[in-house]
Amino acid sequence: MLLLTRFSRSLFLSAFVISAATSCSSSKDGKAADGQFELLPYKTSDRWGYLDQKGKSVINPQFSQAGLFHDGLAQVENTAHKIGYINTEGKFIIAPAYEAGLSFSEGLACVLPASGQIAFVDANGKVKFVVQGAREARSFHEGLAAVRMGEKWGYIDADGRLVIPPSYSKAASFVNGKARVEQQAGPFEGKVGFIDKNNQVVVPLEHAELGNFAQSRALVKAQDKYGYLDEKGAYAIRPQFDRAGQFAQGLAPVQFGKSWGFVDESGKIVINPSYAGVLPFSANGMALAMDNNTHQIGYLDREGKWVINAQFEEATPFYGNVAFAKVGDKWGMIDKAGKFIENPTYDGVYQPDLSEVLLGNEDPAVAVLTRDREDSDYSEIAPTSTNMAPSAAPVDAPAVEVGAQSGSSAETPSALPTEAQLKAGAPTYLRGTWRGKIGAKPLTLQIDEVNGDQVTGWNQVGNNRRAVTGTYWAWVEGDACGFGLKLREPGDDKWDGAFELQVTSKDGGALNINHCFGSWKANNGKLTNDVQLDK
Repeated sequence: MLLLTRFSRSLFLSAFVISAATSCSSSKDGKAADGQFELLPYKTSDRWGYLDQKGKSVINPQFSQAGLFHDGLAQVENTAHKIGYINTEGKFIIAPAYEAGLSFSEGLACVLPASGQIAFVDANGKVKFVVQGAREARSFHEGLAAVRMGEKWGYIDADGRLVIPPSYSKAASFVNGKARVEQQAGPFEGKVGFIDKNNQVVVPLEHAELGNFAQSRALVKAQDKYGYLDEKGAYAIRPQFDRAGQFAQGLAPVQFGKSWGFVDESGKIVINPSYAGVLPFSANGMALAMDNNTHQIGYLDREGKWVINAQFEEATPFYGNVAFAKVGDKWGMIDKAGKFIENPTYDGVYQPDLSEVLLGNEDPAVAVLTRDREDSDYSEIAPTSTNMAPSAAPVDAPAVEVGAQSGSSAETPSALPTEAQLKAGAPTYLRGTWRGKIGAKPLTLQIDEVNGDQVTGWNQVGNNRRAVTGTYWAWVEGDACGFGLKLREPGDDKWDGAFELQVTSKDGGALNINHCFGSWKANNGKLTNDVQLDK
């Protein structure tokens, strides 16, 4: 979530240094390149609508969820929890008929119909192709989209044909001709590097933690310090920071001890580390920062001077020429001088969900669509040309062999690890982003830190985000192993509660702990929901 709040300092310091990929894609007049910030989602009561850059409501609150506009269309969820796409007048161009969906990118949107087969639709709602057997998929970037078949990721082209076989344990989108991929190197270890569009390695897969490239720099961790690689995989800035974030507008956030500042692309400190927290610079040359003394939030210029004094308890980066700030329990819209265009009256505002953001471990621009349905055969991808109405579910077409390799999961080890070995690997297995559902709603659970038996992170349902803390324990039983996990949200709101989860392998085997299931119960005891998540 692209949000800075004084009440979540520890969470912010561990996870809120984010890629500014969304806010950096701007033109000279401060508007996003594809108009994505011309209308911004806002919430009144429990419904979402859209504001323009002057704070005027142009689409009345009527949706249960709402996203930014891309290619002239925005992904929204209706009150029946179905996904569709509207135009800037608020009219459905693609009917709300999907279980899940991603924003449009390069003329296509990834959707999940009731059939359970991931598909890509065009701006008219026509299904261009179905990706048979895919368990997850990302949006198209630079002509390719990452898809997961079984336990392995590969890439398809804009016709749905597999061009890079499923052979990676993780895969991000292509940016400037390169994509970050990971190979499993052992029970508790993955090795990360970059490939080009010909599936040739351009940065060796030899790093334990490596982020996506931003402005020709990729954040890397070595010997418990953070630095940056250049596009050839050599150190551009040697590891020396306690924490760091991705570059935006020529500067990157870095942490020394408990304070944050900024460095340039040579590693030179240009804004001294004197803030309790910072976010990357937006396209208008301002960066959110938290004052070290008051823990109030304001905006810095590129010289480290306050251009909007630290006065807010919560605030967002600038979206074009405006940002949102919170006073009490209401949000308002501010201009570049920090003055309220619209007084705080909104119950919620647009806060992008960019998970695993500290190292850019997730796709810097889009989420990933995951389906719950399991299929037994992941050995083929079959593009299916159809011209269905958006309310119709894609049908299963005859398989067309396109050279895909088997997406079978990693081999099951001959012996299970011990509980001590499992506990030693807990940071690797538990940390990261888990996605799935709580009841009928999409849920993201982010585990940021695993220290001893303590776990901290956050979860998000729609635009409602809560910190979580708790404990875990390792177990080995019969031919299975995994972790127990108890997490609690703070507060006594009816939507605050506690998770009790089991974390284990979805397909069996000790080397592939990737599935999380259990329950969430409200703190007031009045509501319980089942939880199913995958990593």
